[in-house]
Amino acid sequence: MLGLVVYQDGWSVLDFLGQRWDLLLNYLLSRWPPAMWLDDEVLLRRILPERREVIHPEGLVFGPQASGLDLEWLPPRLACGLTVRGPIAAVRLPKTLECKGPVYLEGLGGLRTLGGITAPGQCLTVIGCQDLERIELPSGTKLVVRDCYQLNAIVGKITADLHVEGCRSLETIIGWLPREAHPAPMLKIRNCLRLKAIGHHTAVARACGNLTLENCPELNYLQNLLVIRGHKTVTNCPALGPVTGGW
Repeated sequence: MLGLVVYQDGWSVLDFLGQRWDLLLNYLLSRWPPAMWLDDEVLLRRILPERREVIHPEGLVFGPQASGLDLEWLPPRLACGLTVRGPIAAVRLPKTLECKGPVYLEGLGGLRTLGGITAPGQCLTVIGCQDLERIELPSGTKLVVRDCYQLNAIVGKITADLHVEGCRSLETIIGWLPREAHPAPMLKIRNCLRLKAIGHHTAVARACGNLTLENCPELNYLQNLLVIRGHKTVTNCPALGPVTGGW
């Protein structure tokens, strides 16, 4: 009988139990993509208008906006993608967040370190975040970084494709390439004028897929014992010696 009452008048029961709208929203976001429940008008009326505005079938979309943006309220797992598009003067991201869809961050201020955000099997794209100084590589997530002019270091394990372009202050990519991975991650590094080193010195062979290094004039160290399992393109990297290590 109780089950029937809950089924017939579930919202009244939740109200009686003191269910908060923010907990309800986080529960939904962590379990199902919005496309599965976004047409439920009764449900949406229980979510604050400023939250409803950012919910789209493919995921959450924030910005641009003049004020700062605090996203620490997000649940640790999103069953969808996340887009945060600036200009936004200052943004606060969760310390850990796993997304089931792609993550796109552009034009965000106040963000000095980016880490703990993953999108396994998807892509994390970071563009034009001018305060960003350090990126911790996301596990199992393709990473694309462009035009982050204060970025100095990228660190961690390279477990998926890495594409970095136009980061003029970047000096090191201290990333551990895998010993064995099928497919091996592709590396594309372009127009990073101060980049000096990619990888670690190791006693064990490491692998990558396609390797593209273009216009990195100060690059003088590339992962030793590197096995390149794809095409190799190296142009305008005069400080780097011959790159070997094909199949």
